[in-house]
Amino acid sequence: MGKRLVSLLLALALAVSAFAGLTVAPAGAQTGPEWPDTSIFFPFVPNGEELAGTGPWFGTITVQNLENGQVIIEVFPAGSNTRTAWARVNENGSRTFTARDIFGTAGATTFSPVRGAPADTADTIRTGACSPVSISVRQGNTAFSSPADYTWSFSGGVLTINWAPGGNEPAAGSTYQVTASGPGCGAGGGVWVRACVDGNNNNACGDVDQQQRPLDEDALIAGLMKSAAPVALSSDARTSGRTEMVTGYSALPFEAIDALAALDEGVQWALPIVQSGWSGWNSVIYITNFDDVNNCAVDVTLYQSPFGLGDPAPGIFSETLNRGETWILDLTGWRQNWAGSAFIDADCQIGVSSDRIKAEQPWGDPVNMAISNVGQPFEEAAEEVYAPLVFDRYNGWNTGFAVVNLSAEYDANVTIQFFNLAGAPAGSATMRLRPRAVEWVYRPSLSNLGLRAHAQAIITADEPIAVAVDSVKYVGDDQDTGHALSYNAQDGGTDLALPLFQNAGSSNDLSGVAIFNPEETITDVTVEVYNRVGNLYADIQFSISPRGAAILYPTIDLPELPGGFTGNIVIDAYDTVVAVSNNVAYRDAPNAAAGPSYDGAAAFNLAVLD
Repeated sequence: MGKRLVSLLLALALAVSAFAGLTVAPAGAQTGPEWPDTSIFFPFVPNGEELAGTGPWFGTITVQNLENGQVIIEVFPAGSNTRTAWARVNENGSRTFTARDIFGTAGATTFSPVRGAPADTADTIRTGACSPVSISVRQGNTAFSSPADYTWSFSGGVLTINWAPGGNEPAAGSTYQVTASGPGCGAGGGVWVRACVDGNNNNACGDVDQQQRPLDEDALIAGLMKSAAPVALSSDARTSGRTEMVTGYSALPFEAIDALAALDEGVQWALPIVQSGWSGWNSVIYITNFDDVNNCAVDVTLYQSPFGLGDPAPGIFSETLNRGETWILDLTGWRQNWAGSAFIDADCQIGVSSDRIKAEQPWGDPVNMAISNVGQPFEEAAEEVYAPLVFDRYNGWNTGFAVVNLSAEYDANVTIQFFNLAGAPAGSATMRLRPRAVEWVYRPSLSNLGLRAHAQAIITADEPIAVAVDSVKYVGDDQDTGHALSYNAQDGGTDLALPLFQNAGSSNDLSGVAIFNPEETITDVTVEVYNRVGNLYADIQFSISPRGAAILYPTIDLPELPGGFTGNIVIDAYDTVVAVSNNVAYRDAPNAAAGPSYDGAAAFNLAVLD
């Protein structure tokens, strides 16, 4: 098990050849906040929901202990102070909780259709596994009644809301909420998690003495959410041969959510890229009220690329959220061939994430691909961010960048510099963005890159930006199916952590890590791998060239890890590094028919401790 020193330049050929046999390579991240905290937040964890015509979806969360000692981890549905799951976790340990652990058995789900036109017509909703036996229809504080305002019917997986009665109905183009109860209906939502050192030794956090002094010291944790459809993941977040799709994201820290809520002008978040009917891709936006107040006003404004502030906004949606409530804004069917960005304003503490789902090709063939991004809080945005993994026609993979200018006043001048794994320059791209505008750079069109492999990028601007990095590989007959990853370019640090690190065994779930050195000097990096109990299983050292990267692949670099290993990793670097991971399961590798039949990839950033 002992330490091994791996020179990146000497091991480069080995690393590239190892990844050449894979269907996907490591990826995943989020622009700050990517740090851990004593409380962490998940904007949405599915529990049987039908999303963008796919599902049902089921989630897991994995939480990593970053303290020098044992801690108590407590899990709460958003809006609740009563824990529904908990665990005592050792130093360097981690624990996974399923949606059923958190919410119980699924029994109801809420859809957010867009009201069609003209008035007195019907809207249809594909409900997937949900078979409604009763429904309720609301828009904000307005409740619609049946049969005075609408009638409803359900047949063949389609729920029809008929507004023919001529009573009250939502305005054309606005969203409203339909809550369906019955077999197969979901019951997920937002989740928050806290951790403490159990000073009172009673397996609970929040204890005080007679003078109201805390007995339990807050503890630092990191977390991620991994979800799958149409069947639930295992208790250690693994797929099976019945899985079709996988996606995921990293948790948001309390520091970001709390700081933003204190702003007098309200909370502002951005999603660099949202889509509706764009070559089959549709966005589902999740916004959860994590505050302790009701009647939280939330507005979502959509701008189509390349337009921005001052131009007509084709989509403005509004909702009022009670404490703990999640707004699921599904843009399926809203537009055709539409792509742009989303800006979210609120007057309470919220968390934001999104899925982009491609259920089928425009010509109707099923494809079942999904990718996730967390929202970018304005106050945590930077003018320089990093993309640790970029593909240029690498084994079928290609990468694109969506860059949005967060300034409401000034144009942003953006430069993207690319580097190969050894740190040598590999090309560049520039763009000028109007306020709140988003534009794309699709990497294969950049003729000066000179690579057919994976690389890294530094993105700089003279205004705060948010950047989504998308990678897609189509495979199969007529290129109808494939894998997809997306991550937000991020900041870095010297101490990083990844809550979920897996090696293939009876299931095909497998993790990889890409570590980028964005500095101009060489840096040494140590990676430690722990199992869920907190025991050290492996460690390895890299020496990474300036602007270079190292790739950690368990089969090549960590042969001592047993098949089916599940644990976490901690990275210690001499200087700033940025690291991202993917957790992927292939259909037939290493075990035939043991992995997802469609998209098996989920991307996660590594949390930055320091």
